[in-house]
Amino acid sequence: MWGFLVLTRYRPRQPFMVGKNDVPSTHPSLLARIRLEHAGPAWMEFVSLYGPVIYSFAKKHNLQETDAQDLCQEVFLTVMSQIKDFTYSPEKGRFRSWLYRVSISRIIDMARSRKNDPTLLSHISLMESPKGVSEWDELFQQSVLKSALEWVRAQCQEEHWEVFRMVWVEKKPAQEVAAARNLAIAQVYLIKSRLAARLEEEVHRLSEDIPPI
Repeated sequence: MWGFLVLTRYRPRQPFMVGKNDVPSTHPSLLARIRLEHAGPAWMEFVSLYGPVIYSFAKKHNLQETDAQDLCQEVFLTVMSQIKDFTYSPEKGRFRSWLYRVSISRIIDMARSRKNDPTLLSHISLMESPKGVSEWDELFQQSVLKSALEWVRAQCQEEHWEVFRMVWVEKKPAQEVAAARNLAIAQVYLIKSRLAARLEEEVHRLSEDIPPI
């Protein structure tokens, strides 16, 4: 399964912009799982979480479609070859920061293979700027939030999801949502509270900095 995921070009999922959210770093348990599993759900989850980050970062800095897809492939191959030796150490920095550096290195390799392509080299200088680092972190936050929202939707009734989507994602007033869905305002608040708690748990499952005790 993993070989298939890596050796075929990454296909970006549809964008789902829901705003910024302060998200910590990658959960060590996910890193442990992909280190132990050579294929299966952990790798699929990893690709689903980080593929959009790498791809969107490349496209944001004007890399061509095929270059952005190839970058995803090369980064995932690097992770696959090096993750077995990876030791989680918060004091040495966050995993997503390491993945950012790997992505930059692969783009440099790409430029060198094209006789120091000046266009690619100009993109690299922008990617390595403080603004580039900030963009990478923001893309990671968006990907975590999107994945968490997808998980919450899969775990709840469609009616409850529609209420949550309207009141939390679209920021509509509870009174308006209650009228639209023929519910009491108290029900709207209850649904919002329960699903927001699930969302928070899933965000931290995907991106917690500190291992669970």
